[in-house]
Amino acid sequence: SLLIGNLGNLINRTLTLAKGVELTKAEATSEIKEKTGQILIAGEAALSTFSFKEYVIWVLALSKYGNEYLSKEEPWFLKDKDKKKFEQIMVNAVYIVLGLLVLLKPLLPDSYDTLARFLSVDIKKWEDKGKHEYDMEEILNRLIKKVKIEEVEPLFNKIDEEAIEKERAKIKLT
Repeated sequence: SLLIGNLGNLINRTLTLAKGVELTKAEATSEIKEKTGQILIAGEAALSTFSFKEYVIWVLALSKYGNEYLSKEEPWFLKDKDKKKFEQIMVNAVYIVLGLLVLLKPLLPDSYDTLARFLSVDIKKWEDKGKHEYDMEEILNRLIKKVKIEEVEPLFNKIDEEAIEKERAKIKLT
């Protein structure tokens, strides 16, 4: 339920609001880049030591940061009032979503594929600088300029209680 409420909500709000925003010359603010980068580094460290529970915590931390950012900035009120500020907020939010895309690839490959399709980007291979050192900021800066949001739908579907009970009943029978 955290994935649906936290991660899914951020992605859906961001993509819905950012649809139509020109991103080919986009540049996230240094604060957003720094915080996103710190979380990506921590997530990579957790994954490299097979600390999957900690890795999920970092995924949720980045989506929480993004949700808090959107709630604080309230871009939905700025869309018609201050287009320039609205677009910068959306660039920052899309940058955070790209950070989540990076984190989702090894954890939830099907969700990664869906989100990559929504953003019209894909990370086929990392450009290794030697000993698995990647410049995440450079990767995200390049990716954001390629983002083209055409399709937006929920990344996760909520499972209703009836379906859960049916699955529980199956488990009890075995």
